[in-house]
Amino acid sequence: MDQAAAAGRHRRPWWRTPRAGVATMVVALLAVSALAWALDLTGAGGAPLSPVLPWWVLAPLFALAEVVVLHVQVRREAQAVSLSEIPLVLAVYLATPADMLLATVVGTGLVYAVYRRQSPVKAVFNTTLRVFGVSAALVVFHGIAGPDAAAAHGPVGWAAALAGVSLAGAADGLLVLAVVGLHEGRVERGEIVTALVRYPVISAVVACAGVLIVTALHADPRTTPLLLVVGAAIMIAYRAHASLNDRHVSLAQLYDFGRAVTGSHAADEILASALLGARALLKAEAAEVVLLGDEPGQLPRRWTLAPGSAIVRSDEVADGTHAALWHSVLRSGRPVLTTHGGPAHEQAAHAEQLAALGYREAVVVALRDESRVLGSLMVAERMGEVRAFQVDDIATLETVANQAGLALAKGRLLDRMQHEALHDVLTGLANRTKFRDAVQQSLHQVAAGAVTGFTVLLIDLDGFKEVNDSLGHHHGDVLLVHVAEALVAAAPPAATVSRLGGDEFAVLLPQTDSVEDAVLVASRVHERLGAPVVIEDIEVRVRASVGVALAPVHGDDVSSLLRAADSAMYRAKVQQGGTQVHDDGSRRPPSADPAAHTRLALLADLRRAVADGRIDIHVQPQADATSGDVIGVEALVRWQHPRLGVLPPADFLALAERHGLMPDVTALVLDRAVSAAQAWRAGGLDLAVSVNLPARALADDRTLAMVDAALARSGLPAGRLTLEITEDSVIGDPERAIALLERLRGRGVRLSVDDFGTGYSSLSYLRRLPVDEVKIDRSFVAHLTHDTHDLLIARSIIDLGTNLALDVVVEGVEDQQTWDHLAALGAHTIQGYHLARPMPVEELVPWLHGYNTFRRTPRSAAVPAQGRRRTPSAPRR
Repeated sequence: MDQAAAAGRHRRPWWRTPRAGVATMVVALLAVSALAWALDLTGAGGAPLSPVLPWWVLAPLFALAEVVVLHVQVRREAQAVSLSEIPLVLAVYLATPADMLLATVVGTGLVYAVYRRQSPVKAVFNTTLRVFGVSAALVVFHGIAGPDAAAAHGPVGWAAALAGVSLAGAADGLLVLAVVGLHEGRVERGEIVTALVRYPVISAVVACAGVLIVTALHADPRTTPLLLVVGAAIMIAYRAHASLNDRHVSLAQLYDFGRAVTGSHAADEILASALLGARALLKAEAAEVVLLGDEPGQLPRRWTLAPGSAIVRSDEVADGTHAALWHSVLRSGRPVLTTHGGPAHEQAAHAEQLAALGYREAVVVALRDESRVLGSLMVAERMGEVRAFQVDDIATLETVANQAGLALAKGRLLDRMQHEALHDVLTGLANRTKFRDAVQQSLHQVAAGAVTGFTVLLIDLDGFKEVNDSLGHHHGDVLLVHVAEALVAAAPPAATVSRLGGDEFAVLLPQTDSVEDAVLVASRVHERLGAPVVIEDIEVRVRASVGVALAPVHGDDVSSLLRAADSAMYRAKVQQGGTQVHDDGSRRPPSADPAAHTRLALLADLRRAVADGRIDIHVQPQADATSGDVIGVEALVRWQHPRLGVLPPADFLALAERHGLMPDVTALVLDRAVSAAQAWRAGGLDLAVSVNLPARALADDRTLAMVDAALARSGLPAGRLTLEITEDSVIGDPERAIALLERLRGRGVRLSVDDFGTGYSSLSYLRRLPVDEVKIDRSFVAHLTHDTHDLLIARSIIDLGTNLALDVVVEGVEDQQTWDHLAALGAHTIQGYHLARPMPVEELVPWLHGYNTFRRTPRSAAVPAQGRRRTPSAPRR
């Protein structure tokens, strides 16, 4: 589904948007306030204390309290403390309620609309909060101290004033959290508790200062100058202390930032740290980075950290005139400082560019390494409570930019060194080391049963020495680059193309285990290489000898496979080029390969076996990771060949897949599995059974009917059947596959993702698939007890499954130590040779009897003490 369709599907109606929610809150708060005034709960008829302050005196005080905000440092976090409670207490005692309300609206409204330039919705909401706070404070004040509360200037009146102001502070904090919840969808319980504790306490402490001022003014109005002098002195001392404290905090933040960027090598991580660090250091609302392309023609890329967000987003800048491109900074490296209310010539030069980005003030500096400008770093919109950007801020931002630039240069150097260590410098192809590693990984997949085999092509150029000798090494290099490009074009996308050295190349074809497919790729190689290339006005045609080796038929380790391919390549060279397949020293060409005839005979036998229903299953038990109880089995297909004996899946499933026999094989396996499970149930043994679904089954309309028919014939409840799919099987047509899985899930059938972590898009598809279970691939388990990487991967998958309410099954467990590790990590179900090897259906009950008897004896091995029993999970949406 495309993004537009997804966005349309998830778009909410207007009445459920955050803006509508805020509007509803504004109306509700104004209604409650109006009701309090209409019922005369605010003491509108009471007389204030002297000296009486008119509204035009109080309004500047309310405005000043909104502008002047104290930042109290707690460890490395600053807690903003507003002084708005002081004029609120003054107004409660020294003004009429009507003047108090008018002063609040005028003073705070002007600050929000003019000084802070808030949006209309935000300004109205914040002003409404102040109106509601005033109303709540008056209601509590007069409710505790009585209708003539202002005259009750004593302990009772003080307590009433503190209670009213504390309630207003708590309401203010909770209502702001409610708005956050409207935008983010939820509010943490801890944030609510913190608001209920922090805001009333801070409000009460600040209100005490207001009570002291009221007491002094009421006792003698001539104390006003003294109070102003003391207040000014306190503010000057605070500013000096705050400035010094800011420097210490900035140094600590710079140190933390330096450690973060030096510990990262990926550009995204470095730039995310730079944006977060710059925004925090300069107390800005937003930050952006633009990074120029490394290569000519490569587009610049922009990373943005939006106001109120901790998520860094990036996209390419395709338009060379985009406002995010500060060309003056990128060309000269000189910084830009723009502030609203700053010098006119600076504002005029950059105001339009900032406005296009949605900002009014910013600092922009060059992001550079030791030799050149890499891009630009910008912070924008100084937080409203802090002074505007100043010249000193340029040095701070340049410090951040310099550290980030050096970290980027270091990361690029490491990436280049790692690339060069595994790639050929001339052609850019994988080198011998990387190729051997790729072959080794493919061998691991074969051993794990993830693939049935793969192919190695070894390619040697014929007559390359003559080109080098005649035209020189430089032109020989040109020819090698041409060969590399031809090989990449001829090979499938999943192939690994390598230059092993000199004029010798190799191609790894994963999941290609047939001679026909390998020879087809080799033919494309010859065709691509046969195209003429002109060097020094001379037309050169490249010929090559290709040797083919198949795994695991021709070798089960890297060296033996390469030797087999080299032997076949040598035979091709002896025969003047072409392609040869390794056949243990025989000189037959691929068309005379005896394996091809063997496969034809095997295919005929397989067709007869499927038609006669002579496909069997073996079952491998699965046990609860905690108790060791056997709770289910996996059905594994087997074929009893009349001459070759019992054949495992790797020997015939690829043949069945290629020739369209898989639907019939799957139906036979499913029938055998559910019939066996129902027979065990009839005998008092309730075991679940798992069956693998091939990839093509998810695109086959007959699959649902096949499952329904098998369950109906056997009588097995659908919940006791688990169908296993692989991640890759969903990729081809995800919408169709997921629709089928939803219908199977609706029948009550459990679904499992097999070999999780080895396919495509594990996380992006897992959240969409209606599955109950994930199976960790055996490749992550084999070295679990001594390989930290495998342990981390297994732990991550188990944690992911647990968090998504999925059962986690681990296959390939071959010893008790691995079992204990997995149980401790929280795995639910264990499967592997340590528990039991696959066995014929009729052997399961005797084996289970012996297993349970052995477990009850004192000499039996202890089962793991941790983990959870697998239980059916609720449907996940």
